[in-house]
Amino acid sequence: MRALRERLVDDVEFYFPTGPIELSNDKGQSDYSDEDSLDGSSITWGWWRIDEYGDSKTLEPKTSYEHLASYIREHGPFDGIMGFSQGTNLAANLATFVTLPKYQNYFGQKPFRFGMFFSGYYRALAIDGETHIMKIEMPTLHFLGKFDNVLSTESSTTLIRICEDSQVLFHPGAHHIPSPIAYVEAAADFIDFFGREDWPLVSKNISLIIPTPKPNSLTVSQHTSMHHLGSNNNHLEKELISKIVSRTSKNGVNIVLSNLQMFNEYEDILKNKVSSLVITDGQEPKSFDESVHYVSTFKQALNKLKAREDSIGRIYVIGDKRLLTLGLMCRCTKRIIAVTGAKDKFQMDPSAKSSQIRQWTGQSRLKHLSTDESGEPVTMKLQMWERL
Repeated sequence: MRALRERLVDDVEFYFPTGPIELSNDKGQSDYSDEDSLDGSSITWGWWRIDEYGDSKTLEPKTSYEHLASYIREHGPFDGIMGFSQGTNLAANLATFVTLPKYQNYFGQKPFRFGMFFSGYYRALAIDGETHIMKIEMPTLHFLGKFDNVLSTESSTTLIRICEDSQVLFHPGAHHIPSPIAYVEAAADFIDFFGREDWPLVSKNISLIIPTPKPNSLTVSQHTSMHHLGSNNNHLEKELISKIVSRTSKNGVNIVLSNLQMFNEYEDILKNKVSSLVITDGQEPKSFDESVHYVSTFKQALNKLKAREDSIGRIYVIGDKRLLTLGLMCRCTKRIIAVTGAKDKFQMDPSAKSSQIRQWTGQSRLKHLSTDESGEPVTMKLQMWERL
């Protein structure tokens, strides 16, 4: 967790309660090495012994509950909860417990705003002799290792299924927390988005438009491992995007949300077609127009959309990597629209083939025939991916 802690050192406090049950490397326990122990010893700790958790037995780890309740009352309450492996099972159950007033008082914790699970699974734990199998309604982010030989992808679906608002991200590793910067940034953005305070939720569906990438540009969302090649037919791309965003809607005016750089690039096709909402991040616009609304942050943009949603027809987001990432995490995001050349590739992570965990599904919906600058016929393709 060091990379994520360093990334958020000025904004987030992390707490790491240690399980109260002393473990050994006996049969039935996780295969930890001495290197996994902070003090270099061979003693490891957990929340229960796996060999006490048979298929026919419902586990009630009372010692762990008492230990955790004491810890939260001393250091909490907390905004979010994170777990790894066995810890995800305890964290998920705790997230359901604290939605009930009785256990809010016992643990000293109100419902969490978000959850983050690494190599997770779920099995109902008992408390006071009862199990409480409920949907987890808070936003959750799940990291799964493609080569995890401890918990299979199928095992992780048990946790993903009970989470109503989940995002799933695969990493090319095994049973560990990924540390490459792409995954750290994804986790940091997720915590920043859901951890601070309640964000305004817009009832309108939001569509993310991903243009073909320009040289040295970053247009790929961290949360979906998408890959597509570039195209030099910029005017054709603009022509197609113009058609997408300007489709009339009976519900009112369409709005395109973008950052300042992207708005400047597509200003000629946006100005007269839709109402534009531009996030400046403190930059000074080169010009002002009545149909353009400038805000400083993504949250301010959501507030503005929320205030106007009764008069809005469709909302599109077209921007850089960070804006697309935030857009994907916004719960009202419904679809991704990719504009590609005829030979370009745009696909979801091929490892996410299981219908139980695949978060998006899509197909080519439109072919746009036109000509390039030399008059040669060119086909541009539009792919749409919709949230399941």
